[in-house]
Amino acid sequence: MTDSIQPDNRSALQVAIEQTLDQMIGEVDAKAPLPQLFDGMKTPAQYLPSLAIERGVTDWYARDEENGKRATVKNALTIQSLACSKYGLELSVESLGLYSSIERLSPYVLHMTSELNGGSLTEELLNRVIKRVATYKPARDSISVSIANSEIST
Repeated sequence: MTDSIQPDNRSALQVAIEQTLDQMIGEVDAKAPLPQLFDGMKTPAQYLPSLAIERGVTDWYARDEENGKRATVKNALTIQSLACSKYGLELSVESLGLYSSIERLSPYVLHMTSELNGGSLTEELLNRVIKRVATYKPARDSISVSIANSEIST
């Protein structure tokens, strides 16, 4: 290793680390795609918790299904940038499996009508919806939430 970025008085540990990194970089297949570490829908599952921390996800539940985790991480920055808006509130509960619409009933009073598409409305899900709405609603507004479970029968 003649081309080193280390100083002349480098330690054996520094040399070993540099040699290991050189070897690892040399083994990378240039044609193989690198993992999509910053895309919530494409990042490897083991990196989702780290990406959630980096994106400032406020409610992370390890027992959630992977699709829900991915949707939460994917939309985290958008939700934060749109916090206190109707679209931001709708998007904040969308990753929980709710499709919502919000109307302003009067100044400082909102009503969210949500539809749960599949699954059941559990107490845990209800608490998560309440937490997300409280986190992303405008501070001065009060909001009421109606949740319905949709089913199609033929």
